[in-house]
Amino acid sequence: MKKLMPFLTVFCALNGQKSDLRTYEDDPSSKVYQCYRAMHTNQTLEYVLQQKKRFLESGSYLLLTVHEALEKLTGYIDESDPDVSFSNHIHNYQTAQACRKLLPDCDWFHLVGLIHDIGKLLYLFDLPTWAIVGDTFPVGHPFSPKCIYYDFFKNNPDFAKPSIYQKHCGFDNVHFSWGHDEYLYQVLKASNTKLPKEAFYLIRYHSFYPFHREYDYLDLASDEDVAMLGYLKLFNACDLYSKVDEIIDYAAIKEYYDALIKKYLPEPLKFFRPGL
Repeated sequence: MKKLMPFLTVFCALNGQKSDLRTYEDDPSSKVYQCYRAMHTNQTLEYVLQQKKRFLESGSYLLLTVHEALEKLTGYIDESDPDVSFSNHIHNYQTAQACRKLLPDCDWFHLVGLIHDIGKLLYLFDLPTWAIVGDTFPVGHPFSPKCIYYDFFKNNPDFAKPSIYQKHCGFDNVHFSWGHDEYLYQVLKASNTKLPKEAFYLIRYHSFYPFHREYDYLDLASDEDVAMLGYLKLFNACDLYSKVDEIIDYAAIKEYYDALIKKYLPEPLKFFRPGL
C-alpha cells in the first residue's frame, strides 16, 4: 500500500483538491446541522441493535439489480453532505470514474465506487435521514471529540457510558451507527457477490471519517484495520474530491460497468426489508 500512496497526492493535485470541502457551519437552520444534531442524539447502542434486528432478521428482501438500485437514487440528495446539491446517483458514477483514474488496473475498486452509496435506499423504508447518511462512528464506546459536531453527543443517553469492547478487538467486532454503510455491507453479504474482502471493508467503513481522516479510534482497531487504512485513504480521495458539477456521458461508460457488474455481482442484490 505504501507504493500506492504517491498516487493519492497526484490524484488530488490533478483534480484541484478544494480546501473548503467538509466545512460544517454552526447554523441551526441548515439541514446538515439538523441532521447531525438528530444523529448524534439518537444513535445509541440500543437503537443500532434494534435496527439490526429489525432489518437483518426480517427474512424479507427487495430484489434489485445494481442499475435498478442506482435508478432509485435519482433525485435523492444527501442532506448530511455540505459539498453536494445534486442527486446521489450522479455522485456514485463520479466516484467510480475517479476510482478508474486513480487505480486503472483494479477493477473491483471501480465497482466499489459505483455501488458504495446505494445503501441509501434505506430511504425507501421511511427511516429518518440521520439513520441513513452521515459520518459513522462506534456506539457502545466513548464518542471521539474528533467527530464533527461532537457537542451534540452530550445529549446522547450513552454519552457518559464506558466502552463495552476490549482494546484492539477490531472494527468488525464493534457496533457502528446505523446507516447506509452497514446496511449495504449486510446486503452484499446476503447476496451472491464475488467481491474481495477489501471491497467489503471499503463499503462498511468508507464513512468512518474519525478513523481514516483523523486517525482516531485506534484503541479499537486491529492490525488488519490499520493495514486497510491505505485503501480507505485512496477511496476517500475518489469519494470526496470527485464531487464536481459536470455532465457524465453514461452511454460511453455503461458497457464497462455492465461487465464489472456481471463479473462481481451476477445476480440481483437482496436488500433487506424491515420487519414490524
